[in-house]
Amino acid sequence: MGLFDRKSKRILVADDNPDVCRVVRDILEIQGYQVSFAVDGLDVLEQIKKQKCDLLILDVHMPRMNGIEVLRVLRVSPEYKQLGVIMITSENMTGTINEAFELNAKEYILKPFSPQDLLSKVQKYFGSQKE
Repeated sequence: MGLFDRKSKRILVADDNPDVCRVVRDILEIQGYQVSFAVDGLDVLEQIKKQKCDLLILDVHMPRMNGIEVLRVLRVSPEYKQLGVIMITSENMTGTINEAFELNAKEYILKPFSPQDLLSKVQKYFGSQKE
């Protein structure tokens, strides 16, 4: 995928930690992706109704609605059933990881993460999509 292709890819990042959002934005925007943010689970649901996103990077622990709850809501909606989701969290709990994958999360990234790890998972996701 060339830089031009990436400019058309919109990624919504949902994390209540502004430092994490800043780091993720810096990693992805330098690669040409369009990045927007949601501060909690309810904000995610509002944001994706306002503008289409091609990938959601979703924190597990957020106020008002956690990432697993957001994923459950998205998966019952025909419009978002197949939306690509990468979970990102500091929680390394097998039950939570399994639940995320059962809800069709594509990847699971543990904090702290390296820029290369995040970027490789995003590129892997987009590389697996049929245009």
